[in-house]
Amino acid sequence: MISIITSTYNKAQYLELTLAAFTIQTYKEFELVIVDDGSSDNTEEIVHKYDKILKIVYVKQENCGIAAARNKALQLASGKYIIVIDDDRIPNPEFVLTHKKNLDKGDKIVCIGKQCLVMPFYANGLSFEFKDEMKIYNLYPELLSLESKQIITEKEIVTDFYNAINKCYLSVTGNSKLLESYGEDLKGLFMAWSRAYGGNIAFDRSLCMRQPEYDTNYKGYGFEDVDFSYQFYLQEYKFCFCKDAVNYHQEHLRKKNEVKEQYKNFAYFCKKFPHLEVALMKMDWDGKMSFEETNIFGNIIEQYYLELKELMEDYHERKVKINDIFKGDEERIG
Repeated sequence: MISIITSTYNKAQYLELTLAAFTIQTYKEFELVIVDDGSSDNTEEIVHKYDKILKIVYVKQENCGIAAARNKALQLASGKYIIVIDDDRIPNPEFVLTHKKNLDKGDKIVCIGKQCLVMPFYANGLSFEFKDEMKIYNLYPELLSLESKQIITEKEIVTDFYNAINKCYLSVTGNSKLLESYGEDLKGLFMAWSRAYGGNIAFDRSLCMRQPEYDTNYKGYGFEDVDFSYQFYLQEYKFCFCKDAVNYHQEHLRKKNEVKEQYKNFAYFCKKFPHLEVALMKMDWDGKMSFEETNIFGNIIEQYYLELKELMEDYHERKVKINDIFKGDEERIG
């Protein structure tokens, strides 16, 4: 059994397109576990619209945050294979099958799927990359004078999936660029775990020594999913990129304080895991090293640590002695 888990909160119109796409999957043997984290819109109505077509496990709870909701979904899931997807991601018809094929190899891996950006619903105030904004206004010039508009419907998703997607397609985003540099096996990508976001990953949980959990100390936006993936890395899971397991992120309005929330959560992540790998990630975020430089450094340490360990300790001791000598000279001169 494959369990596809998601949490949702007040995204009924986006969730409907996601569920519609699951009705046309080429592989059918899966369950959808949906934890509604206290929605006040018509989410429950949308879910019940599809529970006669799809095998859905649906639970509504008081609003506790995405981490607690995802943990609840993991508890309810009956599958050995777990696919994690966001409530605003539209999966392509081969989505489940592609993840299954990769997990069927029996390797201890986390599959990272491909993410693209679409805009099935336009709303005034949406934020785009410049090229995406020019593209969408060129396709739909009437949006310049509209507050909102639905570009595609769930019926179009079901009857003509790729044509529907093309009508609202913006761009490839995020991890898709990794394929060019590292290939599908992500060979040479030292911190692959840092690219395993929660909107499109899959894993065989039967291979875990300890079942990972989402940390409920993360509040608001960001990093509960990176923390989750890092737990797999600590259990020596490898990470691979699955270019055919595509889902399409539906662009939507965002909270103004998301960046602040993400920064606070990142600070907590760094404090929780005082490890070399996390320190390198922080150096990238702080602008002290580029991502490419941290990757090179991490690979060198991983490959040559035993050869360099004593030499690095010797180097440190010599630097300390030199500093002590200069400090003594300065005190005598003073």
